[in-house]
Amino acid sequence: PSRTALSLAAARSALVLAAGGYLLLPRSTFLPALLGLLGAGYAYIFRAWYAAVSRDAEAFTDSGPRRRYPSAGVSYLRIPGSAAYRLVYPSQQVAPFKKCPRVSWFTQGLPEVGYGYLRMAIPRRWRGDPDSAQAYAIRFLLHLICPLLPMTWVTVPNLYKDAPVASLDGESDEKGDRLRGFPLIVYSHGLTGTGDEHMLLFCELARCGYVIAALTHEDRSAARAVREDGEIVYFELPDWTSLKYKTTFREEQIKTRRLEMEQLRKYLIHQGGHSAMEKVDRKRVVIAGHSYGAATASLESVSHPEEYVAAVLLDGWFHVDLSWMKPPPAGEGPLNFDFPGKAHKDGLKHPSLFIASKQFQKWKSLEKATKGLMSTAPTVDNLVLPEKSRHEHFVEVPFWVPATWTTKFGPYGSNIHLEMLKIIMKRTVEFLEVHVRGTSKSHN
Repeated sequence: PSRTALSLAAARSALVLAAGGYLLLPRSTFLPALLGLLGAGYAYIFRAWYAAVSRDAEAFTDSGPRRRYPSAGVSYLRIPGSAAYRLVYPSQQVAPFKKCPRVSWFTQGLPEVGYGYLRMAIPRRWRGDPDSAQAYAIRFLLHLICPLLPMTWVTVPNLYKDAPVASLDGESDEKGDRLRGFPLIVYSHGLTGTGDEHMLLFCELARCGYVIAALTHEDRSAARAVREDGEIVYFELPDWTSLKYKTTFREEQIKTRRLEMEQLRKYLIHQGGHSAMEKVDRKRVVIAGHSYGAATASLESVSHPEEYVAAVLLDGWFHVDLSWMKPPPAGEGPLNFDFPGKAHKDGLKHPSLFIASKQFQKWKSLEKATKGLMSTAPTVDNLVLPEKSRHEHFVEVPFWVPATWTTKFGPYGSNIHLEMLKIIMKRTVEFLEVHVRGTSKSHN
């Protein structure tokens, strides 16, 4: 029987035993017996959960392209005067030790990131402002509950904090000539993301010989971000009131996101900021992102085309439709427009990888805008994921909650999610090998 069936059977048995104990046992012994039963049930569920997500994570790391390095390191840093970012890089460390421990998916801690996500689902009148009594109560409860969840303790396989940077011995092109350094990928997360949702992807790209610099945007498009002065900013939905929402809202917001990407690239290229940057080939920089991050990456790509050699755009948000708003929003801009406007107008100048979910491609206006942007690139590698693929399949939920446990709860169920992540990883590395390293055949 599956773990799901065993868990349900265990839960039913626990309820029957608890009811029987309440009726048959003396009241003085019932409570200790109940607590013991609950403890045993929790231990079983914790073990099954932990084993399932660890198994899926290991299956992901064992799939796809050959890894050049046994592990990856990650350092959590900040652009002086601007946004925080994580730098993930190749390493040859093979086991954790005191100064280089294993790393959780949740950089800021599950209770705090969880509160950021929870704020999106709780009506404002219930959650209050971040400094309100309601907010403190919710966060207090999360700090009590989250340590009991296995996802708090699951670590990213083969990833170690501040691990030593690998040597360049494995870096060569198809002719066997030694390359000057690791290629650099500058990455932007999607709307409501933080970068945590792609940690294993970053780790595996690093093991393939790339350095990844991934921002946490501070424009209130991330679930939670901490500014340099310590201020915590959470994701905020715009005010959809027609008189307050402007048609130019997203075009203005994405300029802030693009500026943060530019600041990150400039800081890394000119200042370094980490020992891994000493081994980066600064002429081989790739711009990348997911969803809103893909739109941000496309805008930065056309704003500074001379700074990049390729673009990786994962399920990009390339069209905005405001026609559903009644009455229409304020402003003189159109209600339907390709997004970001400058990227569509100026056109991509680099070899570009587009990976799209079937869900996004079913929206005709978005599909048309994506194809229009594709047509501007000099070389395109395009992949639409199989039927039933969704936008959510680009994030790493199967490594937080067992996929087999969530089959009946929306897009995160079944092994299709894990298979989509494997396809995304494989195709991304194949594209980079062709257009950045020049070591394998391209897809048409």
